[in-house]
Amino acid sequence: MTKTLKVRLPKRIVASIDEVTKEGYFVSRNELIREAIREQLNSLKKRET
Repeated sequence: MTKTLKVRLPKRIVASIDEVTKEGYFVSRNELIREAIREQLNSLKKRET
């Protein structure tokens, strides 16, 4: 199950996202954002232990 979220980001962050997506590191903006959130959540969980 997925849920759609609306997020506002500064233009410079969107430009950076577009740049690494264009370079082929990610297939889409969504993929990069999902991965970044996963990594951040995993990092926070590791701090708790």
